[in-house]
Amino acid sequence: MKRMLIGMIALSFPYAVQAHATYRHVDIGDSRALDAIQAANPAQYEKVIGILQKVATSVSCETLPQMLKVQYGAEQLECAGYLIRTSYPAKRHLSFKLDDVYFAGNVVLTSPPGTLQPAR
Repeated sequence: MKRMLIGMIALSFPYAVQAHATYRHVDIGDSRALDAIQAANPAQYEKVIGILQKVATSVSCETLPQMLKVQYGAEQLECAGYLIRTSYPAKRHLSFKLDDVYFAGNVVLTSPPGTLQPAR
């Protein structure tokens, strides 16, 4: 039984690696990669810039995946709203798949910072 389980795992491993390797990965913070996309596929570049602007100004990651799927066709969106990098300016990690390219990286948040309110 143990050998059969190991054999099944060993046989399925190449398929998992092959399925993962079919996407091209692009770092959002790499300006040269974004410039190459702009030159090769201007329509995709416009979609990526639109997504980055939405994420930068949006505070909520709860509705963001549905909105970006409808507006831009983005899939596999990962945006952890509770994880904000405490750098200055604040950043949020974002990853998504658009067409056959997987984008990932940190996005600078440009929304107005929160304000302190006196207790009532």
